[in-house]
Amino acid sequence: MKRFSMLAMVVVAALALSGTAFAGTLSGQDALKAALHDAGLTKSQVKSIEVEPEKNAWEVEFRKKGSNTEYSYEISKSDGTLLEKSVEYRYKHNASKAKVGKKAVLKKVAKFSGIKYSIVKKAKCTYKYKKNEGEYTVKFRYKGYKYEYELLAPTGKVIEWDKERIAR
Repeated sequence: MKRFSMLAMVVVAALALSGTAFAGTLSGQDALKAALHDAGLTKSQVKSIEVEPEKNAWEVEFRKKGSNTEYSYEISKSDGTLLEKSVEYRYKHNASKAKVGKKAVLKKVAKFSGIKYSIVKKAKCTYKYKKNEGEYTVKFRYKGYKYEYELLAPTGKVIEWDKERIAR
């Protein structure tokens, strides 16, 4: 029995309301609509839209107007399941070697992701300093997805994150 993600249900509901039959193959336009809905944006709020077919999925990428935030999605052609989501925020890097602590970083990831700290605190958290930039990387698995976050070490701001469905 296939489990539909919330995103897939939204796409199916949107197609049903629009009068379009869901034939088991998601179109590129439907994948774009689903990605925009997930990002909480409308087509008029984004630029540089790219929708490309892959073998079993649509790759959807766009930037939010007025910011350098980049969104990237991979959505299943067969049922609209969100397979991967990546968001990259552009912040001015701080060359300082100062850093917030690991516990503070994990708490920021928990708050940002909406996942309980008791789960996130078990994540793999690494710190690296190269090219005059300090960054933390936080990786963990939860409810069938693999999460990865990159944060600026001096401030703990999330600069990039990725959510990828784990193959079953």
